[in-house]
Amino acid sequence: MKNKIILSIIFLLGVCCFTIWPVYHALMYKGLVPMLGKPDIPRPINQPQQSKIFNQSFQHLSNKAIAVLQAQSDAIAAPGYTAAVAINGEKIWGGSCGWANIEMQIPMTPQTQLRVGSTSKAITSVGLTQLVKQGLLELDAPIKNYLDDLPNAS
Repeated sequence: MKNKIILSIIFLLGVCCFTIWPVYHALMYKGLVPMLGKPDIPRPINQPQQSKIFNQSFQHLSNKAIAVLQAQSDAIAAPGYTAAVAINGEKIWGGSCGWANIEMQIPMTPQTQLRVGSTSKAITSVGLTQLVKQGLLELDAPIKNYLDDLPNAS
């Protein structure tokens, strides 16, 4: 009986964490609750910005793109943002605003390498969905149909 109670409590705590955490993140990115992190380091007001145009026909959108980056960074109190735009595989624009490291005053640049965290999972799932829609991948097929070099693929 005691084990069942302990397992029930652990299960309920797990459900609460998996339910509350995404809601907290949604509120955090809307700026309604504070972001987690180091609150002792103040975010500088004047943030550096960089913008690079790869296709001059889009020059008129460069300032607007930087303004959107800056507004999003301000909305969620992020130390820095970087983004790029490509159309049909051609780089059009790249830009950044804010700091890669606030303490050392290292500005964010379009070349700054960032930790992607779990964002690659969403991108991978979109790619897999596209392959399934095109009939190039079956989710229920054995992995050996696609990667026969893996050990124990049978």
